[in-house]
Amino acid sequence: MYVAYTVNGIEDIAEKEVGGKKIFPQRIKFSKQKKDYRSINKVIKILKIFTFNNLEDLLTQIDGIIFQLKGTFKVDCKREGSHNFRSIDIEINAGKIIIKKGFKVDLKKPSNIIFIDVFENNCMVGVLIKDRLCKRSYRLKINNKSINACLAYALLKISDVKKTESILDPFCKDGVIPIEAGLSKIKKVYSSDPIKNNIRNSLINSKLAKTRLKFENYDVSWLDTKFKRDSIDKIITNIFISRIDREPEKLIKEFFHQSHYVVKKTITLITNKPDMVKSNTDNNFILKSERKIQIGEMIYYILEFSKTT
Repeated sequence: MYVAYTVNGIEDIAEKEVGGKKIFPQRIKFSKQKKDYRSINKVIKILKIFTFNNLEDLLTQIDGIIFQLKGTFKVDCKREGSHNFRSIDIEINAGKIIIKKGFKVDLKKPSNIIFIDVFENNCMVGVLIKDRLCKRSYRLKINNKSINACLAYALLKISDVKKTESILDPFCKDGVIPIEAGLSKIKKVYSSDPIKNNIRNSLINSKLAKTRLKFENYDVSWLDTKFKRDSIDKIITNIFISRIDREPEKLIKEFFHQSHYVVKKTITLITNKPDMVKSNTDNNFILKSERKIQIGEMIYYILEFSKTT
């Protein structure tokens, strides 16, 4: 049995990908490993799942686990909730327990990583199988307004993009959404960005990902000259608004105005300013769904709009 860790807010996407079930926020229990994961950041092989009352109880239950390890080990702990102990306390004491069972610790290059996940009064102990999967190897050039690849993949799934449909990302940044689309075998992927350096970085990342994508440098106001009316099935993009952005409301209004001309079905976007986006939406679109995404202290919202006319 395994547990997959995903982004807070896309657990349903991860459930479908691994054929599992959410047991806690961000945590999906499943039975069969996959060769490749797209919405998953970490995978552990479960040794024990239990509830506990205090640190002593937690360590007693860890002591009861039969560890079957080849080579050295180290302990990593993730802790969420209010406790009278720290993650390092668990790592040190659990490490001592495993050493007493005859295993050798190596904090620098261990053969095995024992992962202890404490969520409120729940604990999962397992062996780390995969880690940092959202940090794709192709992302050499990363835009500070971009999103991780697991979220980009989730946007495609939320949009329910078919391989035969066409999609457009007019704010591609470092190209993560188009590249994930290319890796998902979506055939018609169009990408642009008003910043020339973003196009250069997207091309570098696309080459590393071995996806044959085209990225063009032009402003969103040019969409109606670049595409025919209703020629794009779905628009999927990232509208991140920073403090230094000038007239963001104007940009959002222009985006929806242009989108009305080129898109046939839906717009799915991720943003850090959902109220600003919704208040500047074109009347030709209606909000279909909204979900909150949290990565650390950063909050995003995924908004899906349907075209009405």
